[in-house]
Order: sequence, then structure tokens, then C-alpha cells
Amino acid sequence: MRPDRLLLQDILEAIDEVMETTPRDRAGFDADKLVRSHIIRNIQIIGEGVWRLSKETKERHPEVP
Repeated sequence: MRPDRLLLQDILEAIDEVMETTPRDRAGFDADKLVRSHIIRNIQIIGEGVWRLSKETKERHPEVP
């Protein structure tokens, strides 16, 4: 099992990837299958990372949904 510190690093890196590669408009997003796939995969990484965080970490930061 990955430590929370590494999971959080994965989450932050995936957020950066989404922010850097998301086109400015919906048409740009819809037009590029590779970009869509890349963004969706990084969103999956974020979700999986959050799901795997320890209960202790989640309880220490209840302000983060």
C-alpha cells in the first residue's frame, strides 16, 4: 500500500496534468480524443488516490471534501 504522502503527490501531479492539458473550450476538448483520454485518466488517478488515503488522514482534514 502506498503511503499517504505518495498518494497526495500522485493526486497533485494529476491535478497539474489536468489543468495544463485541458483545452480552453469545450470544442477543443471534444475535438481531441487523445487529450480527452489523458484528462479522464488523470481524473481517475485523482479519484483512486483520494479513495486510498488512510482514514486518519481524512479525519485530520475534515474541511477537504
